[in-house]
Formats: sequence, C-alpha cells, structure tokens
Amino acid sequence: MEQFIRSDEYYLQDASVIVLFYLHFRLLIYWTESQVIYIRKKD
Repeated sequence: MEQFIRSDEYYLQDASVIVLFYLHFRLLIYWTESQVIYIRKKD
C-alpha cells in the first residue's frame, strides 16, 4: 500500500507542477498579447 500512496503523491506533485507551468505560460502569452495591442494602438 505504501508504494501506491507514494506514487499518488508523486503524481499529484507532477500535476501541480504542470498546472503551474501552464498558468505561467498562459500569463506570459496574455501579457505579450496586451503589449502588442498597446504598441499597435500607439501607432
């Protein structure tokens, strides 16, 4: 049983890392898009 619990914990850690990475990636894209729109409006 211990092995299953440990693998579950590792799986949860991996999932949270992936979610955090995805959120940072989305935030970066959103910020980049807003910068591009801002620059286009200036012209």
